Amino acid sequence: MTTSPRPATTETTGRTSTRLQFALAAAYFLALGIALARAAHFSGRLYLPEMGDGHTGNVEVWPGGWLPVARLATFTMLFAPFIAAVAALDAAVRLTSPLIRAARGRWWALLASTVLSVLVVVVAVLPPGRQTLTWLLD
Repeated sequence: MTTSPRPATTETTGRTSTRLQFALAAAYFLALGIALARAAHFSGRLYLPEMGDGHTGNVEVWPGGWLPVARLATFTMLFAPFIAAVAALDAAVRLTSPLIRAARGRWWALLASTVLSVLVVVVAVLPPGRQTLTWLLD
């Protein structure tokens, strides 16, 4: 006896993509916020850190228990934009699907998550995003 794969329905189509994109955007912006907050801890104000700057150049920015946080933030800021770009392309195709278009709420959620994924990619390629990632890698 063979079983055929379950056909896609409005209940399943796009749900995983939407959740993945929301999770990626939340993780990326949380990592960015942690990095900026850690730099602000040493300068006393919020600013864009850079390698060797006057506030963080001569201090141990990620001592002790902060080191795993730094590694996780670096990993997230390094790879999330690539995954977000692929997820946004996938979602752009899914947004044209009749199954998604039939479920208005799911279509709007997928559109919102796609916009957030594109925002992650844009922030990652702009100079402030690259500068913060470079500071984390330093």
